[in-house]
Amino acid sequence: STFVAISLVFTHLAGGFWLWMAWDLGGNNQLSSKQKTYWILILLFFNVFGAIFYYANEIEKGSNHYFLTPVLTILPTW
Repeated sequence: STFVAISLVFTHLAGGFWLWMAWDLGGNNQLSSKQKTYWILILLFFNVFGAIFYYANEIEKGSNHYFLTPVLTILPTW
């Protein structure tokens, strides 16, 4: 019962993160259409792992993403 609850929470968090990265990819105008096609394929075939890879490669670069800008401005920088 506890395992099921923890699994559901993790699944929803992972799915939300995947949707967040897919949304950001759709609005990222700094990528060419070829790059977007590659990222879409990565997100579709590798799901959450692809989303983590997208986050590490595109968002952590510090590029200006329209959807994440308000979130990134309130986060502390270490």
